[in-house]
Amino acid sequence: MDLIVSGMALSYQWWPSIVHFEESLAGKRNLSPAMVEQAGEVIYQAVSESRPVPGSKLSIIYDPDQIDLGQYLPLLKKIFTSVDQVKPASITMFSKIRQAADLIESDNQREVVICEISSSGSAAVVLSSGIKGATDVRLKFAEFPGLEPSRADYVVLSEAAASNQAPTATLLRGLFQDRVNDFPAALGCSSAASALSSEIVTIIQAVLSIRNRLIPACKSNIDLLGSELQRSPLYPIKDFRPWLSHGPDYIRSALLIFQESGSDDPAYIILEETDHPKQPPTIRFVSDSDPLLFPVSGNNEGEILDKLLSLE
Repeated sequence: MDLIVSGMALSYQWWPSIVHFEESLAGKRNLSPAMVEQAGEVIYQAVSESRPVPGSKLSIIYDPDQIDLGQYLPLLKKIFTSVDQVKPASITMFSKIRQAADLIESDNQREVVICEISSSGSAAVVLSSGIKGATDVRLKFAEFPGLEPSRADYVVLSEAAASNQAPTATLLRGLFQDRVNDFPAALGCSSAASALSSEIVTIIQAVLSIRNRLIPACKSNIDLLGSELQRSPLYPIKDFRPWLSHGPDYIRSALLIFQESGSDDPAYIILEETDHPKQPPTIRFVSDSDPLLFPVSGNNEGEILDKLLSLE
């Protein structure tokens, strides 16, 4: 079933835009009882962002030995008809998402929070079954070799998937080596500056990219594009850039590749926008035509990026 990522939070900063995302993750902090207590606030903030539907239930997937909800548990019980604390079935993010999907499928009036904590702080994402607003992002499971993963125009590797190159490269070849003469697909990775679980960082970063229609630079050295992928549409992202749409019929779609613990096989999910704007019919999109020149100028990088976005 499809899920909606409707809320998320970090323990030490709200980010107004993805421009500040890597700065938000740059600080290093030591695990302490104070930080553990803040995890309850992270869950509460993420739930507040998700705009809970009256009468809905809440399940929280987290390790109770690490996270103390403290004063926020009674506050959550005032919002939801019931609050269940669920211990994760596995340590991997992919399995927690599957666990959340099973909980929501059994009761579509339920929201599920996945929360993790590390020396950098805490992070939480909220999953639900229905679209509630323009900032929601749809999360989908897709089976290889289905069509949907290969239609993604942004591929995001977790740090573990980027490090385990052989199986990740095999997956990318299977998805993209035959996609020739097609629109390009950006290849990026989650921030290496954070000690948070790379999988939850990957999800948060991709959601921010979709919401803000911007793609951050990948700081890691991705050496996956061997000779077999040179003609594929994949290209590494070295600089921060706007995420332009390929047209009114193409929604922005990100393919997130994880590395399952205890397995050499990568796992992946798809995130896609739920509010793709329809362009006015008077606008003609350029495709399969001669190259055209669009002059863009600005006094700084921010002005140039704003003008690139305005071209859309």
